[in-house]
Amino acid sequence: MEFIGRECELSRLESIHSRSGVRTVVMYGRRKIGKSTLIKRFCEGKRALYIQSPRGSAADVLHNLALSISAFDGVGREDYAFIQDAFEDIAVLCRKEPLIVVLDEFPFMIENIPAASSVVQRFIDLSVSGTDTMLIICGSSISVMRREVEEYERPLYGRFDNRMEIGPMPFSDCMRFHPELPKLDQVMLYLTLGGVPKYHAMEVDGSYRDYVIRHFLSDTADLRDEADNMIVAELSPRDRYIGIVNAISEGRTSHKQIYERVGIDRTTCTNALANLGSIGIVDTVHPMMGAPKQPIYRVSDNIVAFCKEVVAYADSVPMMDAERKYSVLEPRIRTFLGHRFEDMCTDYVINHWDCLEIGKWWGPDENRQIRELDIVATVLEDDVKVSLFGDCKFINSEYAHSTLRRFRRDIELTKDDRTQRIVLFSVSGFDDEVMDEAAMGYVTLVGLDDLTG
Repeated sequence: MEFIGRECELSRLESIHSRSGVRTVVMYGRRKIGKSTLIKRFCEGKRALYIQSPRGSAADVLHNLALSISAFDGVGREDYAFIQDAFEDIAVLCRKEPLIVVLDEFPFMIENIPAASSVVQRFIDLSVSGTDTMLIICGSSISVMRREVEEYERPLYGRFDNRMEIGPMPFSDCMRFHPELPKLDQVMLYLTLGGVPKYHAMEVDGSYRDYVIRHFLSDTADLRDEADNMIVAELSPRDRYIGIVNAISEGRTSHKQIYERVGIDRTTCTNALANLGSIGIVDTVHPMMGAPKQPIYRVSDNIVAFCKEVVAYADSVPMMDAERKYSVLEPRIRTFLGHRFEDMCTDYVINHWDCLEIGKWWGPDENRQIRELDIVATVLEDDVKVSLFGDCKFINSEYAHSTLRRFRRDIELTKDDRTQRIVLFSVSGFDDEVMDEAAMGYVTLVGLDDLTG
């Protein structure tokens, strides 16, 4: 399969590789984000020893080390009795010629052999000192990887000068996985899957609907349980964290609502939410212009949110086939896509304006009904602070002028007195009156072509 994207990450690795002496890189990111694929691409055409630690026992790790090193230099080896012996052999290889050493799934190695961190420390400090060795350690357990290199009492503290957190791919790269799909289907897939290349590389039969049916709703669906799998792989106890994500997905978004729903105390909930936030599954909505400051939590990871907010409800119609399930769930899917579309539009604002602050506003209108503004930002124009208000519509009809009038009334509720910019986002275009206002410079319009360009 064609390697797509990651130009910046490859460039950084090449820059590190071009230096002399011992170079160290720690790389981490969520499961299936493409870390291993990126490293393998970088190592192509270079002298590189790639070791991927298996799940299992200490004996499995030592066996795998012997196999990997033997495959590299062609020298048959018995299984190592001690991990120190393996790294002594690696050091011999490093002293012969410049070498890239990759320890992928490093958390599995130290889970089974806790002394591995100390052995790697000695390898860096003594064994390969004075050589042109590039050492990369990599893992999907973000919390473990950070702990190993950031906590003072850990052996590898201060040994890794280059840290790379591999995040989601931008929409522009994800589109390249689906060149045959219509633009709207490409957008819907991105809103559902986020920027995780592994999911985009999965087969698409011809439309967004086909992808959801095959990978989430069918009897052989391979992504149905992806949300719980992600949580369990990172955090324990599993029931607590799954319960918190379920609560937020059900609409219990305040701190009090969450811990009461899950049945835990306030402090435990606070710590658990922080852990979920550290690995990118949960975040908070940033209030703007006097909106309530109490945290409002949301599931930030797209596919976790889709599994919890949409796919979980397929269990309520177990006797239906996958096609029929999709039809029943379609209103819920459209609601989900509408909320995620706001994130895509927020990214557009960040990328096209000089943003100082961005978030949302919500508050009561004259009838005490809560009104919301999808995007509120403070941007710089000619060094002057300007308020930007964005309205995002993921609907099948054109953005109507009546909707714009309502949006302007909602903006007035903020009592903002700065110069204002109105930006309207719509995947289905805009009616003639809205287009006329844009022609006069009163509003900025962002359509599907702009978002996918």
